[in-house]
Amino acid sequence: MAAAPQAAKNAAKGAEAPAAPAPKKGGKKLLVIAIVGLLLGAGAGGAAWYFLGSKKDKEAHGAEGKDGKEAKKSEPTKVPVFLPLDTFTVNLRDNQSERYLQAGLTLEVEAEPAAERLKAHMPIARSAILLLLSSKQSNDLNTVEDKAKLGTEIIAELAKIPAFKEVPVRAVHFHAFVIQ
Repeated sequence: MAAAPQAAKNAAKGAEAPAAPAPKKGGKKLLVIAIVGLLLGAGAGGAAWYFLGSKKDKEAHGAEGKDGKEAKKSEPTKVPVFLPLDTFTVNLRDNQSERYLQAGLTLEVEAEPAAERLKAHMPIARSAILLLLSSKQSNDLNTVEDKAKLGTEIIAELAKIPAFKEVPVRAVHFHAFVIQ
């Protein structure tokens, strides 16, 4: 009987002995997995910095190409701000019959603060545009080129106003143009 408990103790010791090194193996595996994970994370972070951060650094410090020459800098595109005006209805200067023009305009300016500054001077601008439109004859406004020329004339007329000299109008866009 004494042999049976002894065998049970030996079996228990044998079972315990292999169990002790198992955590060491699992610990090494866990350590290797953690190191590999850290290396992959560091590699991903480095790649992100290289691809994302280096563009900003090149813009800030002047980008150089592979041959040492300065690369072309692309200016950040500014989103234009559109300043719609109320529809203009004016009598045209036609001698043969009574004609009028109904024109809807939108001014394109550089930035939102500029548009806000120009809104304060809009009565002066509307008056200048109204006088210009009413000086036209219907046959001066027939073709697309005539309308484009009118847009250029409006920009030139607005440039005479001091507030519009500081904040120039980029373009005039017509959204309605009816001659009757």
